[in-house]
Amino acid sequence: MALLRDLVINLGAGARVALLQRLPAERIVATPPQIAALVVLGTVWVLAVHWAWYGGAGATFNPAPFASLWRGVPILLMLGWALSTTSIDESPLRGQPLRMVTLLLSIEWVVGVAATAATALLWRVGTTPGWSDPLHAAAYGVYMLGVAWPATALLIWMIRHRSARRLAHGVSAATLYLYAAWFVVSPSGPFWYPRIEGGHTQAAGDNVASEEMLEIQRERIDARLQALQPQRPGVADLFFVGFAPYAEEEVFRKELDAIHPLMDERFDTAGRSVRLLNNAATLREHPIATVTNLRRTLERIGKLMDPAEDVLLIYLTSHGSRRFELSAVFDPLELRQLTPVRLKELLDAAGIRNRVLAVSSCYSGGFIEPLRDPHTLVLTASAHDRKSFGCGNESDFTYFGKAMFEALGETFSFEDAFERARPVIVEREAALKAEHSNPQIWVGDRIRPRLTALERRLAARTEPRR
Repeated sequence: MALLRDLVINLGAGARVALLQRLPAERIVATPPQIAALVVLGTVWVLAVHWAWYGGAGATFNPAPFASLWRGVPILLMLGWALSTTSIDESPLRGQPLRMVTLLLSIEWVVGVAATAATALLWRVGTTPGWSDPLHAAAYGVYMLGVAWPATALLIWMIRHRSARRLAHGVSAATLYLYAAWFVVSPSGPFWYPRIEGGHTQAAGDNVASEEMLEIQRERIDARLQALQPQRPGVADLFFVGFAPYAEEEVFRKELDAIHPLMDERFDTAGRSVRLLNNAATLREHPIATVTNLRRTLERIGKLMDPAEDVLLIYLTSHGSRRFELSAVFDPLELRQLTPVRLKELLDAAGIRNRVLAVSSCYSGGFIEPLRDPHTLVLTASAHDRKSFGCGNESDFTYFGKAMFEALGETFSFEDAFERARPVIVEREAALKAEHSNPQIWVGDRIRPRLTALERRLAARTEPRR
């Protein structure tokens, strides 16, 4: 009970310093068991946060991040000694490195819990990762404040209590503390790899930037493109490309896991379909979603299609921004974002004439104007100034993707599917009490005959034979 009582005292001391309140140094209970208790408490908190984000039934535990999580502790011990030696002779901190370390850990734990909780809340409420979303921008700011504030609060406390010999010493100590805090609050990678439906498993240590994975990925895209089958003379063929470039949320992988088989089986794209996907769990299975891989894919398909009678369907699913960029994220790679102008350039260069482009992202209506032409059908999850919904690790589909592809299970017409999907989306967003995303559609007059021919062939293909 004494250990618990002293732990509460120390956390209270950390909270007081974090809130810039005065605290007599002798109030800190500095003992090795207290330091150990604070380290264990911080570790449990980090594990709990990672479980909430990445864990769940069937998740695989990954012990690797412990190395970076705990290597901050010896740095903090060194820092406690450094700070105690910079204190003036009459300070109660003089020669008390354990007391300083205890205070450091207490501040870090209190601030870390508050900052993590606030960051998680803002991240959940926001819908578009990046600085374009005010809530996500605020989340980044809160996270950085959580890293920087403990050092700032400690420096203010030292100055108030006349503990710092010189301001320069305090600034140097604060800089070192920031370095130490970075390792404490930022373990390298998640402690759990989530269970992936459909037989996928994520191997601990699979890194998209490793030499092995780069070679595997080169082989994957080459093999997939070489396996594509050419068009059939006299047949209105549909080619399909699924493009999901945002690696940090499972919903985009899940969408392609459902959509790709539907297209192959119901829309006869088997042998003429490619899935480009950014997800750590599927690195050994699918080519990654980069603008370069998309360019190579379209170039290959352009050589296999009959530009007069065949149609290409591209399904793009990710986060979007007000600059009309489809978010491509797969750390530690630095990826180019896909814009509608760039997508049009790729399609034109590949010689692909008949295009159906479905974009599931916020602000996706901004794709229509750059892509509209007589040979193109564009379907978007939202207007150019609206958000769309359904993202997240817990979701199986975005609202737009679920409604569209449920409708495509009943019709071969993309226009008809869109009209069926629209009221379903409105109803779900109304239940969420969210601003309507206002999905958009553009239909070129010359794409309609090609789509009509495709619809008739697919309908005849599914009719029972007598």
